[in-house]
Amino acid sequence: APDTTAAAPDTTAATTATFALEVTSTLTGVTAEELRANLGGFREAVAAVHAREAADVEVDEDSIQTVTVRRRRLLADGVSVSYQVKGFADQAAADAAKEVQETAGETLTTNLKSNGFTNVEAVESAVTVLDASGLVIDGAATRPAAASLLAMAAALFALLV
Repeated sequence: APDTTAAAPDTTAATTATFALEVTSTLTGVTAEELRANLGGFREAVAAVHAREAADVEVDEDSIQTVTVRRRRLLADGVSVSYQVKGFADQAAADAAKEVQETAGETLTTNLKSNGFTNVEAVESAVTVLDASGLVIDGAATRPAAASLLAMAAALFALLV
C-alpha cells in the first residue's frame, strides 16, 4: 500500500533577519539636490558602514530636506535624510546601532566622499532599532544630535510663523 502520511514541515529552518535600523542623518556640505541626484552613492556609503548591501538601505526620499545647522558657532546649510538599514538579527542590529552612534559620523563622511559627495563636511545621526513589525525595541542613540534638534526647532518655528 502507498504511504499516505504527509511529511512534517521543517521547523528547524534558520530564522530570517527581521530587524532594522531607523536612522535620521544631517549632512553638512551637501545639498538636497546633490543627495537626490546620487541616492545610489548614498546607499553604498551607508551600506558599507554596516557591512550590508546597498539594496538593504531604504531611503525615505520625502524626508530629504535642506536644513540650517550650527557647527562651531557658525550656521551652515546641510541636508537631513531618514533611512532604514534592513536585514539584521536582534543582536546584530543593536551592535550596528551602537556602531552608528559611536563612529558613523567620521566613517560615513569618508564613505560619502568616496561615493561622489566630495564636499561633505560632517554627518550626525540619531538611530533607533526596529523589530519586524516596525516597533522600537532599543533606544540606543535615541538622543538626537544637536543639529537635528536645531533643524526640528527651525521647522517648528517655520510652521508657527
